[in-house]
Amino acid sequence: MSRDTKGDLFSMIGGNLAEGHEILDLMMAAATNPDVVMTEREKCRIFLGRFLFAAATEGLNQARETFPVSQLDVMIDLFIMFGEALASVTVQGFDLSTPRGKRLVRNEVKDKVMLGYDLFVQAIEKANAQEEDKLMPGSPTKAQRSALKWLRNRNGDGVFDKSGVLVAGGERAPVMRATWNHLAAMHMVEFYQDRRRVRVTDFGRRINLSNDEESK
Repeated sequence: MSRDTKGDLFSMIGGNLAEGHEILDLMMAAATNPDVVMTEREKCRIFLGRFLFAAATEGLNQARETFPVSQLDVMIDLFIMFGEALASVTVQGFDLSTPRGKRLVRNEVKDKVMLGYDLFVQAIEKANAQEEDKLMPGSPTKAQRSALKWLRNRNGDGVFDKSGVLVAGGERAPVMRATWNHLAAMHMVEFYQDRRRVRVTDFGRRINLSNDEESK
């Protein structure tokens, strides 16, 4: 699609970002309007996208209204089932003479869909980590961040020995007990089994420690 065409399409919704039905109307107009300068392949792609967008939106809404499932689980299942559906359509649409050929196509489609899903999740996790990791009053100190990374690098779970030193992954932590108390107060780790053990919380796992070194 040319730059001018994109500009024309953008102006159709008043220069504002489209929502829901506006996106569907815009996509349909682009695919069927003879005055829009696009190749037939581009029109076909937008035409398909319009119906896929509608199906995904309606499917998500109906699923969340019908089943007591979290939004995250519904999104995960959307990618999985889209891979299943796309693989089935691909197999049915082509003359694949052997079961092995069908499996190859099926796996290829699944791999591509799951790659998109993984990138999607990584982008969300990175954005969340950046927001949660901003230095604010009560945020962990450098030493505390290093201790958290040390534990995360050893399965995120440890037990205190008789001298009060945390042992995780067969190693004794070079960290004082007070550091774990501070991290627990910030909900980055939690004690359990009468405070004899400590583990990293979901919040603690989302903290971006890529620029931190573990305690030594």
